[in-house]
Amino acid sequence: MKSISGHLVVGATAVLGAAGLFSACVSDDSSIFLRGVMAPPTTATAGTTCLYVGDATQPMIYQGTLDTALLLTYTPTLLIGSQLLPRGNEGQVRVETSRVAIQGAIVRINDSEGRELRSFTRLGSAFIDPASGTTPSYTPFATTLVDSATGLSLRQALSPGGVTSGQVKRLVVNVKVFGTTLGGQKLESNELQFPVNVCYGCLISYPTDSVNQTLKQATGRNNCANAGSGTAAIPCIRGQDQIVDCRLCQEVSECDPGNITPPQPIVDAGGGG
Repeated sequence: MKSISGHLVVGATAVLGAAGLFSACVSDDSSIFLRGVMAPPTTATAGTTCLYVGDATQPMIYQGTLDTALLLTYTPTLLIGSQLLPRGNEGQVRVETSRVAIQGAIVRINDSEGRELRSFTRLGSAFIDPASGTTPSYTPFATTLVDSATGLSLRQALSPGGVTSGQVKRLVVNVKVFGTTLGGQKLESNELQFPVNVCYGCLISYPTDSVNQTLKQATGRNNCANAGSGTAAIPCIRGQDQIVDCRLCQEVSECDPGNITPPQPIVDAGGGG
């Protein structure tokens, strides 16, 4: 089997001005840290906002899923914590310098055997207040963990006719965030390791009441109908982590179950065999 790594560009993706932002950062896990990847909120109706709350009690996920039939990038929300103690003092007219402005993330994508497929930096913006005593403060931060170039390469391999058509590939993503305190101290978090399963069509569901019987008789396939989708759960990001009802992606040809090759067991994203 042909190795997917041959289709991926290995190395850093340059982001204009990014090098100057983190080159002098100090890795200090006791100051800012990545707690994990937040679970997407469950939505049920159109127009519902997917709101992430900076709270350590919020649900987390321990692996992600990217469906390349619907999406090429994987952009979850990380939960960042800060244990920096307050330094401001109103009585001494001393301003608070322990607030942290998060400026971006450094990402390395590996296959399941640890071979690096791609690395890049993504700039972003978030803000964390100081801790309250021994209780860290938290903030959500959305960033890309699988870029579009990697997603496109895997889609070409996983889609019907691709070299690994119908399989599920596992990536292992390593990510850390960087930023600066209001006092001018540059910081980096710990590096979080997070597996992402990449598939083609595995997040599309076909409920029994979605079959358009007229089209089925005309085409011989279980075409997905538009009718009856009003109660279907709407994912926060279609193609990422949450199942999507086929009636909610009618403009995508892959939402016709006749076009989908059932996913096979997970294999190494970079290996052959």
